[in-house]
Amino acid sequence: MTLGQSQSKMLKWIVLPVLIVLLMSWVSYVFRNPIGQFVGSFWLPENTQISCIDYDISVSEGVHINQLCVDQVGLELRIEDAFWRVTDVANLQSSLAISRLHIKHTQDYTTQADSNEDSDIATLVPKTLPSYLPILTIKQAVIESYLLDLPLHLTLKQRTPQELHLGGDLNAEIALEQGKLAAQVSWNIQQIMSMSTTLQQAIEPYSSIVDWPALLASPIVSHLSFDGRQLFSEHQMQMQSPVEYNGCSAQFLADGKLVAEWDVVAQSFRVNLHHLPVKFTQTGCANLTKVILPADLVATVTVPKVIVFQNKLLEVPEVNVVLSNNKDNLQLQILDSTIDTDMNIQTNYSVLLSAQLAGYLDTSYLQQALIELDSKGVIEANAAQWSVRSTQSNLLVEQLQGHDYELASSQGKYNYTVQHSPDKAIAVQLSGNQSVAFLTSELGGSSATMEQGSIDWVLNNPSNEAWHLQLDVVGQKVSSSVANLSQIRSKIEVNLDAGKLAHITGTSVLTGISLDKYTIKKVDVTHAVDMALEPFSVTGKHDFSLNSALTGLVSHQAQSYSIELPPQSVKLLKPWIKQFEPKLDPVSGTFSAKLNNQATSGGVQGRVSLTDVSLGYDDFQVLMLNIDEPFTLDSGSLQLDKAKIRVDEVNVGVPIKNVEAQLSVAGSEFTLNYASGNLLGGAIHIAEMRLDTPIKKTNIDLTGLDLEKLVELHDQPGIKVNGSISGEMPIRVATEVPLIESGKLSSDGPGTLRISKNAAFDSIKAQQSELSLLENVNFDHLSSQVNLSSDGWLDLAFSIEGRNPEKNQAVIFNYGHKQNIFTLLKSMRITNSMQNSIEQRIQQGTLKQGK
Repeated sequence: MTLGQSQSKMLKWIVLPVLIVLLMSWVSYVFRNPIGQFVGSFWLPENTQISCIDYDISVSEGVHINQLCVDQVGLELRIEDAFWRVTDVANLQSSLAISRLHIKHTQDYTTQADSNEDSDIATLVPKTLPSYLPILTIKQAVIESYLLDLPLHLTLKQRTPQELHLGGDLNAEIALEQGKLAAQVSWNIQQIMSMSTTLQQAIEPYSSIVDWPALLASPIVSHLSFDGRQLFSEHQMQMQSPVEYNGCSAQFLADGKLVAEWDVVAQSFRVNLHHLPVKFTQTGCANLTKVILPADLVATVTVPKVIVFQNKLLEVPEVNVVLSNNKDNLQLQILDSTIDTDMNIQTNYSVLLSAQLAGYLDTSYLQQALIELDSKGVIEANAAQWSVRSTQSNLLVEQLQGHDYELASSQGKYNYTVQHSPDKAIAVQLSGNQSVAFLTSELGGSSATMEQGSIDWVLNNPSNEAWHLQLDVVGQKVSSSVANLSQIRSKIEVNLDAGKLAHITGTSVLTGISLDKYTIKKVDVTHAVDMALEPFSVTGKHDFSLNSALTGLVSHQAQSYSIELPPQSVKLLKPWIKQFEPKLDPVSGTFSAKLNNQATSGGVQGRVSLTDVSLGYDDFQVLMLNIDEPFTLDSGSLQLDKAKIRVDEVNVGVPIKNVEAQLSVAGSEFTLNYASGNLLGGAIHIAEMRLDTPIKKTNIDLTGLDLEKLVELHDQPGIKVNGSISGEMPIRVATEVPLIESGKLSSDGPGTLRISKNAAFDSIKAQQSELSLLENVNFDHLSSQVNLSSDGWLDLAFSIEGRNPEKNQAVIFNYGHKQNIFTLLKSMRITNSMQNSIEQRIQQGTLKQGK
């Protein structure tokens, strides 16, 4: 059949396009790989390219991708042996099966986000996936990363258009429900740790503290949901492990739920740990020999409020740490913490402690106490520096008790600031005030009590290795078995330098001191102490003054000390002497004393000096007393060996001049070795006498006493006696026992007796005319028996043998005389003190004035 011209022309136009399409299809198939690379370069992201592509198209098998390579800086993606098939043309259903997917991540991988892009990412997650999308299956996915030591192997199977299963090293069920992408994952931290040597090395130093295998293998079940804007996750876990550190052991437990929420649009992250408490239960402490921790001690960490990270700022509203048992409670609360991406940190904290220390400490120094602590402050830090500053701190201690002390209560407030900066390692400023009520102590068998007290203190470090401490300590109403005082106040400064040498200076004032019956109004002390810490040694000096007058110095070094009273006026001793002996009155002269205790000798050596001391005792006078002698104290026992005492004059009514005595003390034994002096133109000598015995015995020898001066003592005008007399007086000092019994006096040679115009004698002579022979006697011998009672009555039995030269007649006269010598001497002393007092003699220049 022959076609018409018009039909032929129409056929040409039909066949030509078909031939062109067939030709283009053939060319496209032959050059499919380069064409695919060319087309892909237009829609791939920047810095991303297709480095390889090899695929086949088959009507029966669909598209077979032999190989597809996509490269980006730091990221490589390879797809091998993948098939895309149409399973239902009418319903546009297909499947994509990938035999192998390989992703390689290197350290150079970076991502860049367009900050100007403001798209609603929520539209990326539809309520349901379109039915025309292929059902995806990945038989083997291998992910390599420089963060992982081992590749991660996964499989993926899409069961329905809305559900898929992830298998291999990580198991998860993922579904699209109501516009949310949901997943459930069962995993443990050990799975992740096993793939990273870096993470393993990070926890290796703590392997002796935590049982990592048990802790990291704890199962975690995670539920995730993503709606295109917010990624919500909930993680259920029960993680536990024993913890050991420095001999102490505890059981760690984190049992609960962690909830996290990530807003990918607002770039905010929220974590809720309210239902995930962390507990540490103490099980023992072997190395704490002085601390006993109860078995029920539990530490709990809770985060009751949501943690938020937004706008480059991490906000932690509250973290609580509670350490408690059935009777004690310690709470650490961290509030309103903020941390930005530049590591600028600010947080408030609160520490509350309520504890009974009874049973915690295996030591007698601190046996029990009730403690209440409330401390609040602020912590600020950045990459270069940090600081801790208190805003409120109170401390209450009650019923504090140790082996040898008790404290009823102590309450105080304090402030502190601790700073760290690059130019100075640590800067510390601490200050506070602590009051004390009713403190008692038992030291060395002696008890002491302080009713009230307070301590003000300031501590800081002016340089990195130097510290400065100021103390103001006040004690009120302090009493002990030895002394009582109204108040003691010490102001002390301690400077600790870089060489670990402490310099301690300050002052102390003690007021209202009473010692038995004696009182001291005030004692002022100035301290200067140097204390070396390595090796430990202490050297110090303490200057003191009593009643702002009497001064002294206490020095100490290591185990040795000395007490020194420098030369000063004896008048400064009056306030104390008057308290125990009101009749004793130091008038002039100086005194000094010194005690030295050497640790090697084990005893105390001392020296006492009195120089030109004049004093009165009632109406007795001691003039120009001098002593400069050493002594020792051994175990509290005084040792004084033959100490010499010199006195210009002792006036007992009759002046005894140039007195010299020697005294020895051996513990409780006091011995007067001897005493001698000049008396009435002659000499007096007292032999050795024990002073510590109930009955004291000695002999008094009188030599060459001038009879004229002796008679003058009786104040009898007209009686003159020339000559001298000597004798021996046995002395016994005891209650109701004669002082002198059968003493003897006798003249040293001939002498004379003259009586003229003596009214008393003339009256007696008128009755006994023979007494006129006594008016002029040259005697050959004069003697007397002497007896003296303890109440002062003196009995004399005189005997005179001689001759009256005028009448040339022998004279033998015996005469008994009784008089209270104590009364006589007292009257003579009174007369002498009125007419010739020590002060008058000093003013007249007849007595050398002491200082």
